Amino acid sequence: MAELSLKQAWIYMDDHEYPQAEETFRALLAHPDSAEDLRAAARLGLAQALSAQGRHTEASGVFGELRLEARARGDAAGEARALHGLARAARLGGDLGGARGYLEAEAALLSDDFARVALHIERGLLAQAGGDLPGASRHFEAAAELARATDDVVGEAEAELARADLAISQGQTAQARAHLEAARLAYFEDENRAGQLEVEARLSRLDMN
Repeated sequence: MAELSLKQAWIYMDDHEYPQAEETFRALLAHPDSAEDLRAAARLGLAQALSAQGRHTEASGVFGELRLEARARGDAAGEARALHGLARAARLGGDLGGARGYLEAEAALLSDDFARVALHIERGLLAQAGGDLPGASRHFEAAAELARATDDVVGEAEAELARADLAISQGQTAQARAHLEAARLAYFEDENRAGQLEVEARLSRLDMN
């Protein structure tokens, strides 16, 4: 039952239903029979749900606890995930310097290509937030190339979405459409219907402008 609830919480996250996701993650954490691995996953999800709702200070508190716990047990991958969350929360909260430091610490721990794709995307978003659009473009392109090389279709979709947003911010409608189409194809390969629908909605909005 707990595993099903965790799956439902991530479905809420994918559907951008963050309050429902938060409620489900908290229910899992409150349940006395939740296994430790499920509790850890629920805490990570809770932090992401909080950040997605703009509650970056709360999210950073949870990510910080997860980082310290992962470091104490020698879990480099777990610490890297927590650092990634800290970086994202810091960026969204306007602390670009703090975000940069967290990403540097994360990079030193990574050994997984999928995580490197996410790192490139977050570095690109940070560069974009700081006004370095060429730097953002380089990171997004590197993320897309690495994702394709490692058959990471979800990472490819996210990288192409980031490239589309960057193109839109520069008034490059044709390039944005090409990146959105690439993202839609990646979601199709992943059989991710929610992702396809999101891209189709963004294409429709692009056509209306």
